[in-house]
Amino acid sequence: MFFFKKLIIFLAMSWFPLMVNSSQICKSDNTLATTPTNQFIDNGNGTVTDKKSSLMWKKCSEGQSGNDCSENSAVTYNWKEALEEIYRINSNEGFAGYKDWRLPNIKELHSIIEKQCQSPAINLEVFPSESIELSGGFWSSSPNTWGAIWMAWFGGKGYVDFQQKPYSYNVRLVRGGK
Repeated sequence: MFFFKKLIIFLAMSWFPLMVNSSQICKSDNTLATTPTNQFIDNGNGTVTDKKSSLMWKKCSEGQSGNDCSENSAVTYNWKEALEEIYRINSNEGFAGYKDWRLPNIKELHSIIEKQCQSPAINLEVFPSESIELSGGFWSSSPNTWGAIWMAWFGGKGYVDFQQKPYSYNVRLVRGGK
């Protein structure tokens, strides 16, 4: 029964943003920004640095490129493919001169959910995107006790949940911290 309830909630959260207007909604009058733009430094190389955590993030989801992430489309990966892609990036030329990119842990990934905004619940000035974050989940590196992996979802108001490794989701890389 628990599985079916979780499946119904997942389907509702995944498809709801696609059924409504896809414009981001931000409530700056009564909710403080959790990821204000001035908290980040745009490094001018496809990365941003969070001054609060000292983490360096890729601005675009894997597969996307360009200063506004509008070139190409985001690519989804199952858990094994995501780890292989990160290894490939770091083994080859890296990105922005760095070869130590990794999946963020769930606490790090949760830290970029913008609680002032929804659909998507992310600061689009810092992390520009097409519509991928409206419904897509993002892998973290954090396993849960049932062998699944914790994820962040930027659809709706943004939340964390877990998913099984065979399913395909988005990847946003980070470096530093830990």
